[in-house]
Parts: sequence; structure tokens; C-alpha cells
Amino acid sequence: MDTSEKYYKNEKMNILIFGSRIIYGGGEKMLNWLAKRLIQNGDNVIFATPNNNDEYRDKLEKVGLLGQVKIVEYPQYNKYKQLIRYYNGWKRIFKDNNIDILLIFGGSIVEQRAAHAENVKVVLSERWYPKARSFASQILKQIQYKYADGYVFQTVEASKCYNKRAQRLSVIIPNPIIDNLPEAKTIERKEVVTVGRLAPEKNQGLVIKAFAIFSKNNPDHYLKIYGSGPLKTELLNLMESLQLSGKVEIIEGKRNISELINGADLFVLPSNVEGMPNALIEAMAMGITSISTDCPAYGSRMLIQDGENGYLVPLDDVEKLAEAMNRAVRESDRERIKNNSLKIRERLDADKTADKWICYFKKILGITE
Repeated sequence: MDTSEKYYKNEKMNILIFGSRIIYGGGEKMLNWLAKRLIQNGDNVIFATPNNNDEYRDKLEKVGLLGQVKIVEYPQYNKYKQLIRYYNGWKRIFKDNNIDILLIFGGSIVEQRAAHAENVKVVLSERWYPKARSFASQILKQIQYKYADGYVFQTVEASKCYNKRAQRLSVIIPNPIIDNLPEAKTIERKEVVTVGRLAPEKNQGLVIKAFAIFSKNNPDHYLKIYGSGPLKTELLNLMESLQLSGKVEIIEGKRNISELINGADLFVLPSNVEGMPNALIEAMAMGITSISTDCPAYGSRMLIQDGENGYLVPLDDVEKLAEAMNRAVRESDRERIKNNSLKIRERLDADKTADKWICYFKKILGITE
């Protein structure tokens, strides 16, 4: 029976999602959302993990997927030392679960080869800016991206980092607004807020330095940084050196961040590199005046039209960021900026985005409707 005949009989798609992490960052958040949408569409979703244990199931429960997805445990053999056993273990998973599509946000070519050996289609999705990877990682990714059946990129710029075949077979699907965001509020607090893991690529040091300049003319404002990570101590030391104690706060471990930042005066994304920044999307969708660095892979540029629905500034430029912050709070036409920003709710509607993913999967499988 060929693939198209199978689906004319209204059978469900069996989609295996490869990734052991459930709660980590934007990529995992997107995978969890997509899994739920596929299930709502009547399809079967299978999560592959090397550790089907209580900790893994607890995380699935936290994101609302326990009992909704099937869990399969993939072989824990070292793929480099026991390659044949690892490869054959994956082949068994594809065969035993009648998998139609393997969706990979990361992974390697080994899982892809095993999938193709069992006539499983492979869809790769790049969630990062490829040129920001190490040289060795870039080479491995270029090899991996030669052999899939489909490719989902968040931005055109990211797709251009790969071969012509990948570009030709690809689709551009930006991240949707995937939470039930609260309605936009008027400005309630003189707060500058930023959200992200405390890591070098997120560059929270930039917004702290810019805030030190900004606060000279805006002494009633405070900066709140939502996130945790390895750079916390370094950022605290920076705050102290700039004499910002009591003006800047790092807030960790909050899950209702959208509710906490709603009503803030400004949102700033200071990153050196992003894929499609969820935090920026959510801030704009709540009407918070937003400023972002124009960081590769230019997801921010896809979201913000400078001076129309937010502001773009060059990478790692303290003076330009401080200037944009001052401009934003003094903008005489802030209501226009806010109203334009809110249009992102329609543009990145979750239902429309889910339809794009599902239609693309059906296209890969040769399903016509």
C-alpha cells in the first residue's frame, strides 16, 4: 500500500518527535505545542527519549502531554562506539511503531539514515542561526541537511545557510503565539523588562549597561531581568559596578512571565543571536513597546518594522540601545506603536501556524485533499 492510499482511508499520521528534553527553551516549547496540535488534528505523536523514567514522565505531565503521546525509549548505546546497534535500535522503533514522519529539531544523520531504511520521511527544522555554531558543528549540519525529505525554517536568512536542495524543499514557518496571553494593558509600571536564559548569547549585560545610561534621564524606572543561567553572578557583579543596586533585579523560576511583564513600559531583547524569539513575540502581542537587537537569523527583523511597531538596534551597541530606550518612552505617538505591535496576534495566529505544519507534513507524505 503506498502512502497516499493509506491516508485516503483516513488513517492517522504517526509522527515521531526526536528529542530527550521536554522543558528547556524555545525549541522544546514549540515541540510541545506542535505535539498538542497534531493530537488535536487526530494524529498520533510519539516522543523518543533515552530515559523513559519518572523524571521524564513528570516533565511530560507538567507540559500537559503525559498520556497524550506515546513514549518510546531509544537505544542508549554510544552511537560512535556501538553505531550498528544504535542504528538497528532506531530501525526497530520506526518499524514497530509504523512511523510515517521523523521530525528532528536537532539530532544527527544516523537517525535519519535509519528512518530512510524503513521508508520513513524525515523533516528537519532549524531553530538556531547556523553560522553561530562551532565550525565542526556547521560541517556536520551541512551533511545532515543534504539528506532529509523536508525542511522547516523560521526565517529566510536561516534557510540560505544551507544547500539549494534544502532551500527548494523547505517552508518558512515563524513561531506562533502559543500561550493564552493576557489582553494588552495600558502602561502600569515604569519597568524595563527582558526575558531569557542568563547565557552569553542572550547578552543581558548589554541591557544593564544601556539601562545605566537610560536611568540618568529616567530615574523612576526599574529594570527586571527574568531568567536563570550560568551568567547570574557575572551580571550581579556588573550591576554592582554600575551602582545599580535597588534599580535592577534578576527574577528566577517564574512560569507566568507573560502575566508578570504585562503592563511594563518597555521590553528589550538584547541577544547576539536568536532564531524566532518567543519572548519578543509575546511582548509585542501584549502591546509592550519592544526594542530588539537586529540579531541573526534576523527573526527580530521579521517581527519589527523599526519605528512602526517597535525598534531595532545594532548588535552589542550600548549607546544605540540607550538612545532607543529614551526615544521609546518619549515617543509622542506611542499608541500607534502599540496598536501596530498588537497586529502580530493575527499574523502569528496559532491555528494558522498549526495548519501550515500539518499541511506541510501531508505534502511530504504525498497526501492530497
